[in-house]
Amino acid sequence: MKRAFTHVNAVDVLAHKVLADCTVLVKDGKIVEIGQGVDTAGSEVIDLAGKYMTPGLFNCHVHLCSNSTPVQTDLLKMTEFDKALFSILNCEKLIKTGVTFVRDVGTSNRAACELKKNILGGTIRMAPDLQVVASAICMTGGATWNVGACQADGVDECMKATRLQLREGADFIKLYSSGSVLTAGMDPNSPQLTVEELTACVKVAHDAAKKTCCHAQNARSIKNAVIAGVDHIEHGIGLDDESVEMMLAQGTWLDPTVSALYNIARHADRLIPEVREKALRLEHAAYASFKKAYRAGIPCACGNDAGSSFCEFDDTASEMVTMVEKCDLTPAEALAIGTINSAKMLDVEDELGSITVGKKAHLAVFDENPLNDIHALESCFMTVKNGEILYTRA
Repeated sequence: MKRAFTHVNAVDVLAHKVLADCTVLVKDGKIVEIGQGVDTAGSEVIDLAGKYMTPGLFNCHVHLCSNSTPVQTDLLKMTEFDKALFSILNCEKLIKTGVTFVRDVGTSNRAACELKKNILGGTIRMAPDLQVVASAICMTGGATWNVGACQADGVDECMKATRLQLREGADFIKLYSSGSVLTAGMDPNSPQLTVEELTACVKVAHDAAKKTCCHAQNARSIKNAVIAGVDHIEHGIGLDDESVEMMLAQGTWLDPTVSALYNIARHADRLIPEVREKALRLEHAAYASFKKAYRAGIPCACGNDAGSSFCEFDDTASEMVTMVEKCDLTPAEALAIGTINSAKMLDVEDELGSITVGKKAHLAVFDENPLNDIHALESCFMTVKNGEILYTRA
């Protein structure tokens, strides 16, 4: 099957420029030609005159079985049916906003693993490609212990917990080296899993050719994770000069989720007092840490923490908007983070992340040029996955 997307302005996220009024020709799910004067004979023609096409967007930090509730413990009231239903609905929201690749960083038990199987098997069509964590791993009583994390203490338990997640089908292992903002009774500045425990998890994961990511919201916890060999830091609030140098030396990625605290802080009046105080206190620290990391050359990805309080699945764009408006990036830099950079972090850049001949046709179409105004990403016109049009705005 051939499809020709004609008269479209294709955004080159590698060169930070637009190829105006061109045709993107897709065959058997892959991009086969880009340019003007492309032969469209035998193709289904989709006229996108005046529209702007980007690679499909990435969201590298979501919790698919959650519902963005203001009160984290509300998740305890959800049945397994509720979680399955929310995960399917949330996938549809992601597709309708141009997101074609997602990393789920922690659900309840193996829900995301089962979701991925059903997407790959074709049972669920309106969904992005997934990389999944089964359950995150925390210390006993640690961050998110009460909403699905696997609790483990000591080297042996941490090794076993990691093996359990791999058995369930995890593509990644997620760890907690610090407390969190949203878990009541917990200080984000407190270190949690130790270097020895983190190292044990990382070794088991790496021996199985799987990567690791780690929630870390203070400098000591970031350093502990880097010492342990963690591949990606989630949030990274509290980065200091030493942790920046350590991350650069090791090639550690940062998934900053700067929009999460922006969105949580905007709704602070709906939070319990303890969580409200933490969110307001750390919001600007999150911006400062990301700016420090990005300016230093730490590679960064895009994730909006969808599923956490007030972090919505139809709002991946807010991460890139926050990068521009609060962290001084250009729209081109933010869009690159939301596409090709994220593809690199997840090791899929050979197939995804740019509009390039030979890559999969995962594409998003918008009304305006996101290189001029990053807010253009807030209104998706069309989403294409493997060359198939999954969504067109009515």
